[in-house]
Amino acid sequence: MVEWYLEQQGAEQYCRSPRLSNEYIAWPAVKDLCGDLSGKNVLDLGTAAAETAKKLYALGAHCTAIDISPIMLDIAQKSIPTLDITYLLRDCTNLHGVADNQFDKAVLNFLLCDINTKDKISSILQETYRVLKPGGKAVFTIHHPLQCMLPVEEIKTPPLVSNMGPSNYFSSGDEVIRKIRTVKFGIANVKNYHWTLEDYVTCFVDAGFLVDAIREPKPKDVPCEFQKIFELAYSLPFYVVVRGIKP
Repeated sequence: MVEWYLEQQGAEQYCRSPRLSNEYIAWPAVKDLCGDLSGKNVLDLGTAAAETAKKLYALGAHCTAIDISPIMLDIAQKSIPTLDITYLLRDCTNLHGVADNQFDKAVLNFLLCDINTKDKISSILQETYRVLKPGGKAVFTIHHPLQCMLPVEEIKTPPLVSNMGPSNYFSSGDEVIRKIRTVKFGIANVKNYHWTLEDYVTCFVDAGFLVDAIREPKPKDVPCEFQKIFELAYSLPFYVVVRGIKP
């Protein structure tokens, strides 16, 4: 886990506003792969400010939102306290107290990008598998590993997403500093770790999941005022969204 995430200043900066690229590229694909959520028990792992959990709730899910940061969960609960979302403080590598075979679906929206070892990624996915019902599905979103290779100076100004690092595509575990444009408040600086697509999918399959869908989504329904900064995202994949089923 990256240090900034557990600090008040870093958490507040991260939660200042939804990221444009998540709103108009990643989330539509996640929503599509989640399918019908009405009445389903859904787990949102690495919920942060519960942006995804609130969207899942709005689609009819009974949502449990889990995060390692008490600061993030405090921000999430105070933002819309009237929503019937269950919040749990847990390290996602060990969901102690969460029963086996409990959830219909699980969403890991950019959680795995924050993890600094493959062993921890594997543990998170194994725990996700454990708490899903047979036939349950997990959907995870990552920054497209190839997008990470585009340096800051090659991304149009103002950037939608730009990166410093990794040293090369196969340098698994390298730190990546991302500059991400938010909806209202300019640029948020976020530190992640780079993993190859092979790293992610291998951990997912080794946890027991059968991969049944992969998306490299293009922007969708982008408002006119943001069209220019999304130009690059129509020719370069920014994200990968993967769905797997627990047999």
